[in-house]
Amino acid sequence: MGAAQVQILKADEVLYKLDNKGVFLNPGQHLGYYEVTLSSFTDTLNISQLKAFNSSYVNFPEFVMERGKLYSFKVNNTNVIDPPIITNLNPLRN
Repeated sequence: MGAAQVQILKADEVLYKLDNKGVFLNPGQHLGYYEVTLSSFTDTLNISQLKAFNSSYVNFPEFVMERGKLYSFKVNNTNVIDPPIITNLNPLRN
């Protein structure tokens, strides 16, 4: 997203990358991996608060996140491109 570093936020909480606990993503690089916690009372979460931020906020597309799946997004200079690529982490689930 542009020439500045990017942060990923859930509401007002900055998410840290799982691989190196960093906050910033450099332009043109892989975004990294993040964990979004789901409540123990449900297996889904409606993502409407996930954003990317450099000099302004860019919303992720609204979708329902399910437990046990990996979501991969592409970001260009102005928005997060949807739909995400979804991968099951449990090979026995469809």
